[in-house]
Amino acid sequence: MEINDGDLVLVDAGCEISGYASDITRTWPVNGKFSNSQREIYDLVLNAEKAAIEACVVGSPWSAMHHASSKVLAQGLIDLGILECNLEEALGDNYDGPYRNFFMHGTGHMLGLDVHDVGGGRQGDKGPERLLASGMVLTVEPGLYFGSWRTDVEIPEKYSGIGVRIEDDVLVTDDGPVILTSLCPKEISEIESLVGGKIE
Repeated sequence: MEINDGDLVLVDAGCEISGYASDITRTWPVNGKFSNSQREIYDLVLNAEKAAIEACVVGSPWSAMHHASSKVLAQGLIDLGILECNLEEALGDNYDGPYRNFFMHGTGHMLGLDVHDVGGGRQGDKGPERLLASGMVLTVEPGLYFGSWRTDVEIPEKYSGIGVRIEDDVLVTDDGPVILTSLCPKEISEIESLVGGKIE
């Protein structure tokens, strides 16, 4: 696949050590500078990721991080004029409203011996919703996708073709969430400095 000037690159990667898996996603502009439209979407996803990470506290239900990220994304889609409705309508009755046209997956999954480890509701668990406990490791990975090929939803031209996901690995502790992948830059200024900088 050819990557052109002005495109975004999204890489979802991981590794294993001593049998345990990791999973991380970063998105960056191939030319080192986000366009205004790319920056708007990236900033929205980053804010959603931060809200979801804050929700990863001991005793919270598994769905708390998804609800936190979804609220930020839905409101952002309204603010950008992509959705023309209020927040309640955007979210829908069961977080299945029109914002899901642009955020089609869950916010995260358990991480352990498998990349998509058991539990957390991802594998269709039945029964009471799982509560987060100290020592759990999970991913937090909201995203927004505006496929230029789509004909089922209306996408403003300025956002057509943009896709952004940001994923970190998070350890749940009694003192709050710890981002295990924090050394990998994700702030816009860090990415532009790193990708746009000259290697000498």
